[in-house]
Order: sequence, then C-alpha cells, then structure tokens
Amino acid sequence: MLKSKVYWKNIGIVAVILSVMLIGISLTSHLYPFGNNLWIRADSYTQYSIFYKALRQMLLEHQSVLYSFKLGLGGNFFSIIAYYLASPLSLFVIFFPKDQILLFMTLLIYVKIILAGITFYSYLFNRQGHQIRNIMFTCLYAMMSYNLIYAFNIMWLDAIIMLPVVLIFIDYLIEYQTIRGLVGSLTVLFIANFYSAYIAGIGIFIYFVAMLLISQKGQDIRISLKFIYAVIISAGLSMWIILPTYFGLKTGPQNKLAIASLWQRKTSLWDALANLYAGNAKLFSGAVIYAGMLLLILFGVFFLSKKVAIKLKIITGVISVIFLGSYLFEYPYVAWHGFQQPTGFGFRFGFLISLLLILVANYVLPLIEKQDLKWILLTSGGLLLLLCLLKYKAVIDVKMMLINVLLLLISSVGFLVLIKKEKHHGNLFQIVLLGIALFDIGVNAVIINQQFNQTPGYTTSADGWRTEDSSAVRQDLTYLKQDQQFNRVVMQPNNLLNQGLAYNFNGMSWFNTFGYQETARFLNQMGYSTSLGNKSLAYQNGNTIIDTFLGLKYRMLPRNDENTNLGYQKVKEAGQYTIYRNQNSLPLGWINDTKLTPTKQLTGNTFANQALLLEGEKQPILTPIMGQLTGAHNIKVNQEDGNTHLTPTDSNAYVIYSVMLPKKSELNVRLTSMDGANSYGKMDLKTDQIMVKNFPNYHNEGNLSIYNNQGNARRVAVKFLVRESVNFVAQPQFYSTNQVLFEKHIEKVKKVNLKVAKGNDGLISGKVYLKKKAPLFISVPYDASWRASVNQKSVKVIDNHGFSQVNLSSGVNIIQLRFEPKGLKLGVILTLATIIWISFSFIGKKYVIKKKY
Repeated sequence: MLKSKVYWKNIGIVAVILSVMLIGISLTSHLYPFGNNLWIRADSYTQYSIFYKALRQMLLEHQSVLYSFKLGLGGNFFSIIAYYLASPLSLFVIFFPKDQILLFMTLLIYVKIILAGITFYSYLFNRQGHQIRNIMFTCLYAMMSYNLIYAFNIMWLDAIIMLPVVLIFIDYLIEYQTIRGLVGSLTVLFIANFYSAYIAGIGIFIYFVAMLLISQKGQDIRISLKFIYAVIISAGLSMWIILPTYFGLKTGPQNKLAIASLWQRKTSLWDALANLYAGNAKLFSGAVIYAGMLLLILFGVFFLSKKVAIKLKIITGVISVIFLGSYLFEYPYVAWHGFQQPTGFGFRFGFLISLLLILVANYVLPLIEKQDLKWILLTSGGLLLLLCLLKYKAVIDVKMMLINVLLLLISSVGFLVLIKKEKHHGNLFQIVLLGIALFDIGVNAVIINQQFNQTPGYTTSADGWRTEDSSAVRQDLTYLKQDQQFNRVVMQPNNLLNQGLAYNFNGMSWFNTFGYQETARFLNQMGYSTSLGNKSLAYQNGNTIIDTFLGLKYRMLPRNDENTNLGYQKVKEAGQYTIYRNQNSLPLGWINDTKLTPTKQLTGNTFANQALLLEGEKQPILTPIMGQLTGAHNIKVNQEDGNTHLTPTDSNAYVIYSVMLPKKSELNVRLTSMDGANSYGKMDLKTDQIMVKNFPNYHNEGNLSIYNNQGNARRVAVKFLVRESVNFVAQPQFYSTNQVLFEKHIEKVKKVNLKVAKGNDGLISGKVYLKKKAPLFISVPYDASWRASVNQKSVKVIDNHGFSQVNLSSGVNIIQLRFEPKGLKLGVILTLATIIWISFSFIGKKYVIKKKY
C-alpha cells in the first residue's frame, strides 16, 4: 500500500513538472494558447488538423471512414487513419467543437508528452523502485529534442508513450516468462502508428537481446520463443489495420534505392557528433537526440568508470556503434526507415539514441563517488574539446558553441560540487541535479522553437488558422449545397491543402499520398504544378482542359482575383469569395474515345499531352503560339544552352513577351524554373487581366490560363516582373485554346456519359446506354480496392494513367463501384482468429489447472 502511494505521488509530481515545463515553453516562445505561435506546424497545420476535423465529422455523423471524395479527387481515408489518426487518443476529438481543432491538437501534444513521462517513470519505478533521480530521467525522456521537434508529427509520439510500457513487459518476460502484458502493449503500439512502431520495434528487439545477455538467461530458448510468439500474436491482433495498410502502400510506387555500395556514406562523422549537443542547427536533416548535457557526461563516465562491468560496456558499445553506423552509412540508415528514403525529417530513430543515453546515465549515476571526480573532469574536458573541433570544422556556429559551453559548465561544475558534498547521493543532491537538468532541457526547447520560427513553412500562427478556418468561409459555401448532383469544387488559395475535408465538399486541391502517386504523375504530365515531385501536387490557378475532363464544376476565388479560364461564369458573390461555375465540366464518368489509353506513353510536352483528350477533331483546338521578346527594362537577358537567364540591373526590372492571340480563345503559358525552391519570390507574371505572384516557382510552374479573349484577334503583352536573378528552362511556352471548337467538343462528349445516381463516399452507381462497346473513363484515382459490377456482373477496374476505367458493352449498362480496402476483410478475419486462439488457449490453461488441483 505504501509503495502504491509513493508511486502515485511521484506520477503526480512528474505530471505537474512536465505541465509547468510545457506551459513555460509556451509562454517563453509565445505558443498557443499563450501566444500567437503554434506547436502545430507545417504538415500538422496544413494536413493533420484537417484529418482530425474530418474524423470528427465522420464519427459524429456516422459517415464512412473507408473512403472520401473530399480527399484530393477521392482517396482511401482508411490509410489516412492508419498513419495519422489510429491513436486511441484521437477519438477525444469528438468532445471538441469543429472550430476548436487547434486547441484539441495542442492539448493532444501536451497530453502525449506527459503520458510519455508517466510511462517512462513507471518503467524506472518497476526496475528500481522509488528514487528522486527517476523523476529527473523521466523529465529528460519526455522533453528530449525528438519529442519537441516532432511534436507536429503527433502520431509519432504514441511510440514514445508505448515504448517504456513494452520494455516493462520485456523485463517481465525475462524475469517471470509471462507474455500477457507484452502482447497487449505491442498490439497498442502496432495499431497506434505502424510506421513509428516499426522503428520502435527494432529498438525493442535490441533491448530484448541486450537484457537477455545481461541477465545471463540467453541460453534459455523458451524466453526467445515466447518473445517471438508474443510478437506474432500482437501482429495477429493488429491485422485488421496492418494488412489493408500494407496493401495500400503496395499500390504506390516501389522506388528502388539508389545506393551504390554497402559502404556508401550518408553523412560525415562531424555532423553526427554535432547532434550530441543542444539546439542542433540542422533541425530537420540531423538526428535530434539531445536530452541534456548531464547524459553526455554520464555516458563518458560509464565507459571510464571501473565500477561498470566490462560486459555492460561491450554491449552498450556495440549498440552505440550500430546507431553511429546508421547515421554514417546509407544501408543501415534506410533499414530504420522501412528501406525507403524518407522525405525530410530523417534519422527518425533518434529517440532510441536518446533512450540509450538515458538508460546508461541512470545506471551509472548511483555508482559515482568522490574518487570518480577525475572521470567527470575528463569527460567534460573531452566534450569541451569536441565543441571546439566542431566549431573549427564549421559544423556549428559561435552562438551554438557558446550556448553548449554554458550548459556544459553548469552541468559539470554543478555535478562536481554535488558529488563532493553528497557522498551518498542524498535527496538534496538529486533535487539540485533535477533543477540543473530542467534548466538544460528548457534552454534547448527555447532554442528549438526559435529555429522553428526562423524556418520558412514552420512559422504558423493562431491568427492565420482563424483566418483559414473561418465560419465566414463555411457560409460562403452554402450556395454550392443547392447543387444536388455530384460535383467538384476548388477553393483558392488552398493554404489548408485538403480544403474539401476541411469544409465538407468534394475538392481537388491536393494530392500527397504515395498510393496515388501515379495519378499525381499524370496530372503533372498534364500541366498541374508540383512541389515534391509526384508525391505532392498542387492546384494553381487552373488548367482549363484538365479541369473540365476531371469534372471541376465550381471555383471559388477571392473577390479581387480574376478568372481567365474558358467556360467559367460568375454565379455568386459570397462573402469574401466569387463563385464561378464551369459550363463545360464533364460528369464523373464519360466515354473515352480519345487517345488516352493505358498503354499510351505521354510526352514531356504538357500541352501535347492535353491534346490527346481533344484529338479526333478536324481543326486543332489547342495550338502553339510564338511569343516574341519585345521589351526589356533594367534587366540583362542572357540566352545560352537553350535556357534563359534574367538579371535585374536596377529596380522596376521586367521583360515583355508579345503574343498574337486568335479571337474567342484562351492564352495559356508554361514556364519551368531552373532554380527550384530558390526561385520563390523572384518573379511575377502580369497581363491586362491577371497577376500571378511568384511565378514560376516549384509550387507554381504548371500550365496557367493568363488571358481570356472574347473578341477579335489581338496582341497580348505578357510582362515578367523580375526582382532577383532568375533562370528558367528555354523560353515561355504559349498555347491558345479555341473556345468555339472546345465547347463543341465537350458537348459531343457530354451526349453519352455516366448518369450518376449515387456518388457517396466509397460508392458510385449509375447508368449508361451505348450503341457499341466502349471504355468508361471515371475521374477517380485508380485503386485496387475498387470493386466494379456492370449489370450485376463483376468487371475489372482498369488503371488508365492513375485513373479508373471500366469496359462497357452495347445497350444499357447499370454500373456500381464500391470501395473495399484491400486486405481489410482478411485482416479482420485474422484478428478474430487470433482472438479465438487466445480465448481457447486461456480456457485450456484454466481447465488444466482446475483438473490438476
């Protein structure tokens, strides 16, 4: 009873300390709800917040959680749940109003970090009972750099919470040969986030082997077999989510690893060593492992001290070498990431390195006595020397060096004084050490937030969220709800990316899943812009021909923006938006008698690719136009190697291209930047009708409509306003779209199409009458999980460049497509079978015990 009271009292102390730390960091860094800056940054701001909002609506309104037409052009929402939302804590979103998602996510970060502390304290308490130093190491675990930096990847924090729980039951397995708790904790880990569970799982295996060797029970094969059995049972209980997720990932491209040799270097040893210190300057490309200077000091003492057994040093050394090798070389590095190169935020196994430092420090601290002062001095001197070398190698700057020197001095001097005064490590010793550690990680947290706030794309604000997530925008959408037919809408600017999910309409603003990368590749080849290759595709200013064929019916633009795309009519002024309706938009399915076939190879010319949808006409609908450079002001124009280089010589620099645009037509342009991300903000495009800011750049270099000519032929001036030196491929490509011919073509296509009776999430049904057999193109991303039937007979869904296609016969065709995540049924069956197996095993054991006694 006494032990229970001490445990719960210390759990309360841990929760209070971590709460105060988080609130203090929020106050110091002006983080919401105590300021305008956000914990919710980058992808967490633009994507995860929307996913939580969509999940809330689906749960409260009993909607399908398997598929959503509001995701891109339609997508597998079950995969979104598996990666982003499977944490049991996500379910608490239903208790928050839809305009309080930001508060929910902020509190979720707080709760997950505090829970990580609670579970880690439980692990330490389970191993060594009540010690004040346990509170210190618990706080270092909960507030390590990994948690503070990856807090915006909220789903990864569940692994940090569950890892200590699994370790507790690994200890139980080795000591008592029981797997009950191990099965349950592994199952929760697998379900909460399969990706971070994979990384944590490797660490768990390393821990298991190390503990077997340390406990000298490695020769007991039963323990290893029980461990394997527990993993298998846990995997079985998780199959309902793991299996469909696996198939969802398999539908995406399988990128081959471009690694030349086994010893191909990932990065330098100096970069690796720099990550040992606070405020790692390479915030997103380094291994974020810092959890306090005391840990580094104690890690050195661990290897120098004669009180530590050689066997322990060898085991710890081997594990350390594994981690170091995983940092330095490509092969072990990608092994930690599922044998794929992660896009940004590498070294996602960094939390395991922090854990290793904490466990080693926790072991060696009680062993240190006055005679070990020399080892503390030696280790501190080595860390100081290393800092000087890192500065000499230009791996860290003067500011970061000085900050780390300060933390090193406070930690080492305080540590030395305490050791000298407190021979037996009394409570005062441990409390002062706790204070030093809290100061240390608090400084590190402030540095991290300062770096975030200086990094483009990570400077999100609460005011910005309120602007994006406004009730006024939802009010502006009420007009569209009158349209009962299946339709698609795009809202610009698309700062929240998945705006369809955010505001509950069928959008087509963003494609960023590996599963539909082929769809993204096709759209890119058809002139949509891209920011992260074919992994991430943005809707920028429209692409008339493709918009029409994909069934985009409405565009919502800010009132001061002009729409130059053909076929769009202004139908409503709603709040801050103008709503345009596309008179030419095609339905969800149309008869594909174009040259767009599954085997057709697309060219590098996006306009030529678009023409595939228009072929068969006597006159060309889409034609190239020569643009002539007719003016240059305060600028040097250099054309070499077939490319164009513009260098401003003064302010108000620009070049002008002159284009002769035929009557009743639309002018389109494509210009590809050579500067990539660095081109942003260097140049704008302007005509008499439209201004395109920051063009071109890696977010905005697709085919754009820039002029709508409703009169006779005229000469159009296209001005590029240049602020900095900019380089682009070749010269601008100009094409015109003939309005009359285009509208005639679309009317012909509309005559035979899919009359959609239902277009609910995960279900499409309708009817088509044909005089002869033909393929039906359905503007829904292809997914092997679609099941199709025509006249109640199963038919194959064909992949046509990342979109769905079904072959139809002559006569009446009653069509139904239903989305069933591949592997879900089998996964559920395997999970149920595992539950039955566990039940019978338990009943069998009870029967044997009862019969025996």
